[in-house]
Amino acid sequence: MNDGPDQFHRMPGDIYRRIAERRGAEFTILRQAVTVAVFAGIIAALNYFAPEHSTPAERLYASLMIVILAVPLWLWRLGIDRNPPFIVLISLLYFYVYGFGVFLLEKFAGNVYQQDVSSRWVEAALRLSIAGMVCMLAGYYAFPWTPLNSITPRFRMKWTDARAVKLAAVIMAIGGLVFAVVRIPGLPTSLAQVQGYAQNTCTIGVCAVLGLWWMGRLGRVSALLFLAVLVPLRLGIGLLLAAGSGGMIVITFTLVLMYAAMSHRIPWVLVFVGTAAIFVIRPLEMPYREATWSPSGELYGASSLQKAEYMSNLVYRTTVGGEVPPDTLIQMAGGRLSMFPTLADVMAQTPSIIPYWGGVTYYPLLAKPIPRFVWPDKPEEVTGRTFGHRYGYTGLDDPGTSINLPQVVEQYANFGRFGVYIGMFIIGMIYRALLGMFIHPEMGFGALIAAVFIVSSLFDIEGGTSMVFGGIPWTLVYLFGINLFVMLLHFELSGLDQRTAAYAAPQQA
Repeated sequence: MNDGPDQFHRMPGDIYRRIAERRGAEFTILRQAVTVAVFAGIIAALNYFAPEHSTPAERLYASLMIVILAVPLWLWRLGIDRNPPFIVLISLLYFYVYGFGVFLLEKFAGNVYQQDVSSRWVEAALRLSIAGMVCMLAGYYAFPWTPLNSITPRFRMKWTDARAVKLAAVIMAIGGLVFAVVRIPGLPTSLAQVQGYAQNTCTIGVCAVLGLWWMGRLGRVSALLFLAVLVPLRLGIGLLLAAGSGGMIVITFTLVLMYAAMSHRIPWVLVFVGTAAIFVIRPLEMPYREATWSPSGELYGASSLQKAEYMSNLVYRTTVGGEVPPDTLIQMAGGRLSMFPTLADVMAQTPSIIPYWGGVTYYPLLAKPIPRFVWPDKPEEVTGRTFGHRYGYTGLDDPGTSINLPQVVEQYANFGRFGVYIGMFIIGMIYRALLGMFIHPEMGFGALIAAVFIVSSLFDIEGGTSMVFGGIPWTLVYLFGINLFVMLLHFELSGLDQRTAAYAAPQQA
């Protein structure tokens, strides 16, 4: 770093330049050629090991998703897209959900209890998934050229004192961990969301520490503490709270996004290790939930430490203990991760057997901004349960089981193919708009943290639209509170500096 000792406590003022500018020497023709070769090798390997029952057309469509994924990666690496690489990571997750299973699964069924969906509908679902991916990218890259871009608010969060940021990061990281383990006493059900935001301060604190470390505002010991303690704890708690790999995916990709924004490098090793971990943890979700969520479970109401010990034992027995064959793990995890068979099944039934929903699943968005303490009788969102009943994935006598309703499936179930085209285009625009609110020349370090945090919840592409996007207004309010907290610490430290200087002046005279 070029900052002198006197500047160690001041945050750099060129945050946007650090994010947006790319060094051309890093992206030579040779590097681009190597990237192309890597993508080609991945496609060739996946096709070679694909199960025999997948048709050439299915493998072709899934391979095409990888080719499309290379486009946002290339635009980001060259600096054409100056935002953090959220669109790259969300495109990768999109491939995981709608294409990866073609190369893994021995059967394509909308539900584990059903027969395979015919290849005709699987191929149709893959084509529609590709169209949805293209529309998402089109909306993302088209947004800056729309009139909406000029009226999008631009937030500035200039955290200039590194000491205030460090103190806030430590308080938020440790406080978030505490709130994750210990519930707020006496908190009514109507304010349960407050507990979730309190836990999320840990993620913001960890992202802030990561940014401080990258900019040279954090000592080696502190950086080591961050790497060895905070990150594993946050990942572990995310896993336990979400009762499965979904929470771990969101936290991992959030940290990857923060690191990549500052370094201009995506830590692919961490991404691939995390992907491999999914195939161990995903199959363990059901036994873990049965033991910890069900009133008849052996760990119902147990402490977080007991739950962590139970999960670690499950992982050990599954991997080192060899209780579950690797191929079974792959099939179980791939089946739970892949949503294109569900899309294929919904397409096969809609509208020939089951009519279009006509937008019913989007109605809960209207009530999301209204907190439950204001509207105690606000209807509970039960779209996941209704979806299972509607398409026969759960029995009508099962009122509790909820089935994931991914956004593409939801769009088709409501409005058909054009619902997917328009819906994914709008979602791509929302992605770009949220980033544009915080990533701009006057942003400040706090805006980078806010941008990473607010888009991190959108990594849950297996969730329905209302569940994933409905909390954005209150997240903005939450981030305003975080900014206020850091600025208060900044003013307190500035006042302390002034009082110290005033006291020291007579002594020197």
